[in-house]
Amino acid sequence: MKHISKTMIIGFIAVAVIVSGCAKTKEIKVSEDVKKDALIKAEDNKLRNEPVLKEKLNGLDNQDILFWIDDENLLTAERTEEKVILYSYNLESEQSTKILNEKNITRIYGKEKDGIILLGNTKQAFVYDVKERKLEEVLDLDKEFKDGFPWIKDSKEKMDLGLIRVQLIKDGYISYISNIKLKDTAEDTAKYTILNYKDNKKNTIEAGYSMAGINCKFDLTGKNVYIGGEFSELTKLNLETGEKSSMELSMPIIKNVFEDGTLLVDCTEENRKKYDKDRIYYDKDRIYRVDFDNNKITRYNENYEGKNLVIQSIDYKNEFVCYTYLGDGEDRNKNIAMYGKLDGNKFVVTDKLFKNNEKEGYNTTRDFIFSPDHNKFITDVTIQKVDDSTNKSTAKKDEYLFELK
Repeated sequence: MKHISKTMIIGFIAVAVIVSGCAKTKEIKVSEDVKKDALIKAEDNKLRNEPVLKEKLNGLDNQDILFWIDDENLLTAERTEEKVILYSYNLESEQSTKILNEKNITRIYGKEKDGIILLGNTKQAFVYDVKERKLEEVLDLDKEFKDGFPWIKDSKEKMDLGLIRVQLIKDGYISYISNIKLKDTAEDTAKYTILNYKDNKKNTIEAGYSMAGINCKFDLTGKNVYIGGEFSELTKLNLETGEKSSMELSMPIIKNVFEDGTLLVDCTEENRKKYDKDRIYYDKDRIYRVDFDNNKITRYNENYEGKNLVIQSIDYKNEFVCYTYLGDGEDRNKNIAMYGKLDGNKFVVTDKLFKNNEKEGYNTTRDFIFSPDHNKFITDVTIQKVDDSTNKSTAKKDEYLFELK
């Protein structure tokens, strides 16, 4: 019995040691996994604001880049006289695959980075989900305006989506002009409709008439939408209750909604009740951080050290800013890409984007298209060449891929 008891005791001790050893092994493994996850998270949260040129993209003749489908593929479009054709362009193979080729798709009305694009023709608007490869009709003028546009006499046959400025707000929502009141002695006004095309629910607001339509961004709750445009105020509309409130800002364009709920707004002047149409073309826009609920406005410093710069794009995750330098004096209209960062309430200019291999583009709007993980972006350079024999000019656009370090 004593021998058996000793054997059992030794066995229990051995089991205890093994179990203890396994527990320690699990602890070590869990600890290593936690450290690995922490390192990955830290790397993801790292601010990347130093661009490195990776390559010039090939195989994109006659195609415009619209947005990234994922980290390896781009959505591109070829526009012909008859229609618009969509492609998926692979960065590694530099090959394009045709993904949408419909004879009734002749226009692009709006693009959204979440994989949705607004397409159509003169009478119909469709949303196309790039990942699902699904085309869905969201607006038909013949159904929406059965008797024609109410502000244009005998307009049934003349109706065109271009006249009501249909725009994509985000997946599920579009906006358009639904009525215009023309006045002889006062400013024209218009009704703007925000349509939830999945639930067929409409909200309308009335404001001054603008051919550009309205500029919209949803708040973090998804229940309220901020509305700006060529107006004298910024409006917040609750889509569930219809309740709205406004604050004075001249021609506000909402660029971003931050995680704290504040807005980055581009406008011509703070608190000007009515903008001056003649003056707008001579004034540079001003950029503000707007706390709408507390009616607080903070202006960003946009001095740029006296350089003639315009902001083209901002990657808010990395606080990375893309500029176009339009030149000064004899260098006017050179159109050189530059970059910098958003440092608190100040825009900082760092350097030319192409460093020692500067690319001076033709004076056109330059796109900066960021990848879903915000670690890469693509920008274009349009070069204008003049044939001395014919004195005719042609423009060629090249696309370049950059990585942020």
